[in-house]
Amino acid sequence: MYEVQSEQPAEILEESNYPPDHDQLIEPGLLQVLRWSAVALTVIFGLVACEALNQRPLELFSIFNFISFSLLLLLLFWRRLQLRLGSRFLPIALVIVSLAPILGDAAATWFYAFRRIPIGQTGLDPARLHIMLALPLLLVSLQYNVKTLITFTVASVILPILLAIPPNQFYDQAIQQHVQHGVVRLILYLVVGFVIIRITSQQRLQRQELAIKNAELTRLTTSMEDLTITRERNRLARELHDTLSHTLSAVNIQLKALETLMETDPEAAKSRVTQMQNLTRDGLNEARRALGELRAKPIEEFGLATALRRLAQQAAERGGFQIQIMMPLQFEGIPSQTEQQLYRIAEEAFNNIVRHAQARRVELSLEQRSRRLTLSIQDDGQGFDLDNRPGDRYGMTGMQERAKLIGGNLTFKSQPNAGTTVQLTVDV
Repeated sequence: MYEVQSEQPAEILEESNYPPDHDQLIEPGLLQVLRWSAVALTVIFGLVACEALNQRPLELFSIFNFISFSLLLLLLFWRRLQLRLGSRFLPIALVIVSLAPILGDAAATWFYAFRRIPIGQTGLDPARLHIMLALPLLLVSLQYNVKTLITFTVASVILPILLAIPPNQFYDQAIQQHVQHGVVRLILYLVVGFVIIRITSQQRLQRQELAIKNAELTRLTTSMEDLTITRERNRLARELHDTLSHTLSAVNIQLKALETLMETDPEAAKSRVTQMQNLTRDGLNEARRALGELRAKPIEEFGLATALRRLAQQAAERGGFQIQIMMPLQFEGIPSQTEQQLYRIAEEAFNNIVRHAQARRVELSLEQRSRRLTLSIQDDGQGFDLDNRPGDRYGMTGMQERAKLIGGNLTFKSQPNAGTTVQLTVDV
């Protein structure tokens, strides 16, 4: 159930299409239709009523409807009153817009009958109720079900007949006319209302399905973001393990050896100090590189093609191998998510080559044919056995998960002493 607190801004009621304290949503746009229709009818009947005051006999139908729709406008634009009425707000508005023309016609009929004004001089016409009741028919059909539609239609037929009974002695044709028009209205309103209800029900069902899908998409997006963050943390952990951890372990071993050599062999101790300086320098450079990759956004700065070229060239400098790059100068029509994941997969592949492959030559290619992208990274390093792969240190699982995020297919081809090929295909 939707609740409206007393401190809630009144604008929320207008913008959200929620009836105050009501457990049923008002159909989108229904309040706006009712509000502007009431404005238009009030203006029309107001103009007619001004002219009717100078006519004889008085045109009571227009005067009565002007008063009724003025009250309806008060209800529709007085938000504090809407909050007070709560769940009764919409039904009361529909009752007013439905009863106004019926009671206006009945009041005019009674008045003319008692004044014994000939019916030909009064302008009474039960057919005008067809037009006047079309608005409440639309509103009822949009908001409620078939049962409510039937109740409204039957009431719109019976009430004018019952209210025409008292002046029957003078207007003997009044009841007969209301019966004839009532039968027409009964058939017409039921058919039109049923069609509107069917259309509205389908739209309501589609909105519900869309809301469910949007909620699912939001959950999936949140899960994907959490998963991406977790993978980046794991990647950072591997980076730090392969840089700082290895470096600090090596320095620790050198320090233990240095402690002994300082007393027995000072020259060897100086050599160990130099080795430790080189180790710490290399470790510091690797740590800076890893942190720089986390902080920088190379694709946003340079574009996918340039970012991949820089990545490959930097890896070649670190790993001491030759790099051959085959790709166009730029790519178009690739989603940002696909670019990011493709770059990270290539980054992980080059990191593995630098650390483990001992390669002398590496080839990087990226081609786009129609809507398919194919990334290939091939090295002539020592390779490994796919059936007994070393596991997490190669980051293969993380690379495959990244490929799945963009609907790609990632394959590995490798044999001991025969190099490794990483290939990713993805549709964009």
